[in-house]
Amino acid sequence: MNKRARIKISGRKIEGYPTVTKIIEFENLDDFINKADAAIEETDFGKVDCYVLDEGQFSESDLQTLENNWFILE
Repeated sequence: MNKRARIKISGRKIEGYPTVTKIIEFENLDDFINKADAAIEETDFGKVDCYVLDEGQFSESDLQTLENNWFILE
């Protein structure tokens, strides 16, 4: 069963701090990280902040791993 998570990708070094919101469907944490990274690449923002909305779809261990990989939890 796939899970879903909403991410917001914001261009850190771009005037106006443009933000793109994406819904990521994933099977496991590695799948989520890979798909989120691909979504980040599609923006061409360069340096970004990536916010992840946790609605209970991630375990405590997953959340720690996301923070360790520079995702910002909301």
